[in-house]
Amino acid sequence: MAALVLGIVLIIGYHFESKNPIGRLKFVRKTGYHIYFSAGRSGLILFVFALIPWLIIDFYDLPSTVFNFSQVDPSTTFLKNHEQWIVIKSISVAIAMYVLSVISSFCLTQYYKFNKRKLVDKLFDIANDLEKLIIESTFNASPIRIELECGKIYVGFPQSPDLEQGEITHLTLLPLLSGQRDKDQKIVLTNNYEKHYGVLLQEPSDNTSSFNLLSEFRVVIPATTIIIASKFDLESFIAIENSFVYADSAK
Repeated sequence: MAALVLGIVLIIGYHFESKNPIGRLKFVRKTGYHIYFSAGRSGLILFVFALIPWLIIDFYDLPSTVFNFSQVDPSTTFLKNHEQWIVIKSISVAIAMYVLSVISSFCLTQYYKFNKRKLVDKLFDIANDLEKLIIESTFNASPIRIELECGKIYVGFPQSPDLEQGEITHLTLLPLLSGQRDKDQKIVLTNNYEKHYGVLLQEPSDNTSSFNLLSEFRVVIPATTIIIASKFDLESFIAIENSFVYADSAK
């Protein structure tokens, strides 16, 4: 029986940790026994809350009161069977734990859905540096620069990150500029998407909205291929590049 109770506590605790919006961000970063400890802690809390109603029922002996008040035929022995009540209590507590897990996860999801700022604050306490950069840039609608393993460089606006799996595995970017590093490892931006967007948005279209039109140019990049990421300011970039040109010409 103890093994069964422990299994139920761990399973439902795992369900809660993997479904609530903040818990899964922490849970996916845990390994080994830390997973069991987190699931066990949440499951134990749910177990206590699910057990409280039955403790009240036992304390006031409510089944006997209801049984006597309803004037059921005295020959009925089901409610007097102690083993039957243990089974009923165990099943009821397990169901109550699962219901509490679902309700709690739903309430937390809805709460953070309408309190984006608090969600971002929570994410910052958990996320790694790359995730913090993507989340902050998305929230503030500011461009970032990313460099990939293949040498490709993108500058653009990150789209709302998908955190359903608990971590950012892919970056969806609306590119403004792109290019690569030359043989001297200097950044060379060769494509300007922003000008192209301006031309497209000026052309009237009855079937495609501006949002859908721009979304066609989004690129999806696996986070594991990103080797450098930073905020990007075009004026600062040009100033820095010009300073190198001036230094080279002065030699």
